[in-house]
Amino acid sequence: MKEKEIKKVVIISNFFNKINTSRSYLMSKYFNEKYDTYIIYSKFSHAEKKEIEYTEKNYIGIKTLKYVRNLSLKRIISHIIFAIKAKKELKKIKDVDLVYLTVPPNFLGYLISKYCKKNNIKIIVDILDLWPEALPVSDKIKKIIPSYWRKLRDKTLKNSDYIITESNYFYKKLDLVGENTKVIYLKKYINHEKKEKNIKKSINNNKITIAYLGNIGKINDFDSLITICKKLKLYKKELEVVIIGDGNEKENLLKNLEKEKIQHKYYGIVYDEEEKEKILEECDFAFNGYKETTEVALSYKSIDYFSFGLPIINSTKGDTWELVEKYNIGINYTFDIGNVVIENIIKYRRNRKTYEIFDKYFSYKSLKIEMNEVLEKIF
Repeated sequence: MKEKEIKKVVIISNFFNKINTSRSYLMSKYFNEKYDTYIIYSKFSHAEKKEIEYTEKNYIGIKTLKYVRNLSLKRIISHIIFAIKAKKELKKIKDVDLVYLTVPPNFLGYLISKYCKKNNIKIIVDILDLWPEALPVSDKIKKIIPSYWRKLRDKTLKNSDYIITESNYFYKKLDLVGENTKVIYLKKYINHEKKEKNIKKSINNNKITIAYLGNIGKINDFDSLITICKKLKLYKKELEVVIIGDGNEKENLLKNLEKEKIQHKYYGIVYDEEEKEKILEECDFAFNGYKETTEVALSYKSIDYFSFGLPIINSTKGDTWELVEKYNIGINYTFDIGNVVIENIIKYRRNRKTYEIFDKYFSYKSLKIEMNEVLEKIF
C-alpha cells in the first residue's frame, strides 16, 4: 500500500464516543496517525442518554432526536435523522478517499454505502451488531419485523469495498466469504506500561469477589448472577458483588441482591481507568452473562475485564465461549447452573493468561496491525 494514495478519511458512526473501548474512536486514533481524518457523529449519546459535543478540528456533530428507551419508535426516527444528515455532511467534504462506517443502524449503512458506490469512494463497513437478529425480543416477534430491515444491511454489504465484523460469530451469521472480509475483534486502548504489575494469584480462602462492569440492562442475565451467588454462599464464608455502571435494571439488581442478603458495593458510572483499576484489582472474577435471546459473541465489557486481567464467569456463546475454553481465562456456564460450575469457580486459580490474550487479540497494538492489512487489500 502506498500511503500517498490515501489522503482523506471520513469516519461515520451513530454511536461514536471518546472512550477507550469505542470501536469508532479507536479507528479515529488509527486513521489520525496517518491521514486527514473527519469524524461525523451523533450529538446524542446512546450509552449515556444525553447530549455530547466535541470541539476538536474535523469533528462534525449531528443533532438528532433524544430517546430514553432502547426499543422505541423515537430511537428509530433518531437513527433515520442521523443517516440523512450524515449523508449531507459527507457530501460537503471534498476529495474523500475512504469512508469507515459502523453498522447498525442499517438505514445509515444503506444510505452512505450507496452514496460512496455512486461517487467512487472506497468504503469499509464495520458490523458491530446484527439487527434485527440481536434485538432482545422473542423469536416470534422477530419474525413479524419487516424483512427490509435485513435487506438494508444486505445492500450495504453489497456496496462495500471491505467488510469487517467484530466476531467470528457475526462473520458466520452473515455468510461472509472472500479476501475483502475480515474478523477484527473489539479493542481497547490502554497504556501498556501501567499493566506490568503483579496480579492477584488466587482466590481468598474465605471470600470471593465478583465484579460487574457496564450497562445494567434487560439483555444481561442477572438471574444467573443471583443464582451463582446464592450457591457460592453455601461453600464460602464471604461473597461480594462489585458493580460499576448504570442502566434501566439497576434498581431491580440492587433490590434482588438485598433480598438474597448478598453483600455488594455499587459505584455508579466510572470512566477513569485508574479509578476502575483500584476497584477491580481485588476482584476474583467478572460477570459476563447475557440472556439466551441475545445474539452476543463478544462484548465491550468482556474486553474491559480482560484488560484488567480478570477471568470471567461467562454465558456468551461463540468467540468468548471458545476463548474461555481454549485459554482457561474463566468459567463458562449454561442456564441450568449446576454444582460443577460452582466448584470450578472455587477451584480456579489466576494466571497472566487473561491479560496475554487481551494483548494478542484486543489491544490497540493488534488493531493497527490488522487495519494495515485491510488497507493493503483496498488500495
